[in-house]
Amino acid sequence: MTLFSGLWLISALIPALMASPVLANTAVNKTTNPDVPYWDQKQNAVNPDSTCSITSLAMITDFFGLTDPAELGQRTPDYLNARFGLLQDVPALAGGFNTIAKEAGSALRGIGVTNGTIGQLQQLASAGKPTIVHGWFTVPGHILVVTGYDGSHYTVNDPYGVWNLQKWGSYDTSKSGKAVRYPKAAFEYAINDNGTGDDLWLHRFE
Repeated sequence: MTLFSGLWLISALIPALMASPVLANTAVNKTTNPDVPYWDQKQNAVNPDSTCSITSLAMITDFFGLTDPAELGQRTPDYLNARFGLLQDVPALAGGFNTIAKEAGSALRGIGVTNGTIGQLQQLASAGKPTIVHGWFTVPGHILVVTGYDGSHYTVNDPYGVWNLQKWGSYDTSKSGKAVRYPKAAFEYAINDNGTGDDLWLHRFE
């Protein structure tokens, strides 16, 4: 084979290789978004405007199969709220998950921190590992489930609807918050206080 014919063969093969499913999917699939069940906190029986934490926890416990509304005979957020209350701080929310996991015979544990980092969140979300985060999406603060990250947007299950992308902002509660994509810059600004990205209220499950 001459140099010319070899180069011609390579140039002819490149389009076919790039069209192959393996290479095409490698370029497109930057993140894995797990199918985390969605609950709307506005439908909660008690304190619908104040139950973002327990509603987010319900999405996680249902996702891992630790709770099942069909077996509970009621919506998972209502069950958890009646049992534990709001669980609005980091230790309480982690403790609620761990109690449910232990009772279900699961080795999974919730690890909640107040010094999580943007890098940790991105790594977990890119790997398709759902987390719970707190942010200043509203003036009182709000809690939601992060299910994915693709480098430019975070995918979340937002129990209150669709955020207006402003820190200390507001919501369109007429829309579903399931699998909503929020731009990276706006989202990270809302979940970080000190400007260095290492003070996140972050829950991971492993």
